[in-house]
Amino acid sequence: MASSPIGYQPFQTYQQYPPPPLAHVTPPPNIQGIERTLQEMCQRMANIETKLTTLDKIESRLNKMETKFGSMDNEIIDCKKRISTLEQSAQFLSNAHDDLKGLKLKVDTINSGVELTKNENKEVRDKLVDIESQNLKQNLVFFELEEASENNEGAKGGATGEKGGATGSTYNENCVNKILEFCENQLKIENAKDKITLEKAYRLGKRKNGAAKPRPIVVKFRKFEDREMIRSVSNRLKNTNYGISPQYPKEVLERRKKLVPIMLKERKKNKKAYIAGDKLYVNGELWKE
Repeated sequence: MASSPIGYQPFQTYQQYPPPPLAHVTPPPNIQGIERTLQEMCQRMANIETKLTTLDKIESRLNKMETKFGSMDNEIIDCKKRISTLEQSAQFLSNAHDDLKGLKLKVDTINSGVELTKNENKEVRDKLVDIESQNLKQNLVFFELEEASENNEGAKGGATGEKGGATGSTYNENCVNKILEFCENQLKIENAKDKITLEKAYRLGKRKNGAAKPRPIVVKFRKFEDREMIRSVSNRLKNTNYGISPQYPKEVLERRKKLVPIMLKERKKNKKAYIAGDKLYVNGELWKE
């Protein structure tokens, strides 16, 4: 192996001269500025998280509201159905109300007719009572005249000689003679049998065995003047059991019966009260309910 010559040295590189300029080196950043920037970024992130949390809450509320709105929609639909049903019911009620008005009108018409009929019937009854009162105008009723005892069948009596009393029995009682004798003896009318003419006289009603009082005698006078003359002296029967009264229809008697307690009550007040026909007069004025 050949050795290198003494003093031989390898090729050496030399730096360029003048040396090239050094590259620009950026100075290291400021650490405090970085920390401040990081803090700002953290704060922003925190604000973002807060806003996101708020958005989550808003979303939750929106979901709840949406649920409520959905429920409200269902309720609104239900209300619409109910309103529709109510409208149908209202229409039905309206129709029913119209029908009811029609029925009420018919009923009112019927009631008016009934009232008119009642008034007409009352007028007819009043006219019949007036006619009956006119027919009884010449009649008087004598009370408490002793009644003849039962006699054998076939006896004749009464005003016309017809049979009277219970079925299968007759009474030997001539009511005409009994009344004329009563007028002479009790009413003290002289020659009553010659002065007074009776058309008929008869006992009122059927005889009842064991009756406490004798049946009244209905007398029809031929002359109205004779009837009034008997009435004018009827006060002679005061303090006796006998009585004389005009004969009234049944309806008038019922009205008089109702007026008697009122008449007595008014008399207790020292008022002049009396009954004429079926009317009560107090101190000269017609009494009204």
